[in-house]
Amino acid sequence: MSSKKNITFKKIYSDKAAKISADYKKLQQILYNLLSNAIKYTNPDGEIEIGFDVDEENVTFHVKDNGVGIDEKYHGKIFAKFQQVENIYTKTESSTGLGLTITKEFVEMHGGKIWLESKINEGTTFIFELPLQN
Repeated sequence: MSSKKNITFKKIYSDKAAKISADYKKLQQILYNLLSNAIKYTNPDGEIEIGFDVDEENVTFHVKDNGVGIDEKYHGKIFAKFQQVENIYTKTESSTGLGLTITKEFVEMHGGKIWLESKINEGTTFIFELPLQN
């Protein structure tokens, strides 16, 4: 789907070593859900950035797109079950409305937290932190 839309991917990551305790399949699903949403809502010829950074306590991951964005009035509801933000793409893109709910549950299952930053017509960044393993 990303090749049909000619989307460019940019990787930003820390060179610091970090160790987290995580279920590989669940972490993979978190990233898959966030990337598939970014691809779905990024305009043709857009860009998606994926990366992570490490501090003293957490690894902070982000998936950022320059797509349609999410109105601030929906930010509090975005992780609720069966919620799908209405925009130009909801008429052409199908969704169960469970992807972000599952993503949040998986992040919290690992002792982390997830949030978003978004503005209409400027894009969305989903950010999640997972604690470092002691």
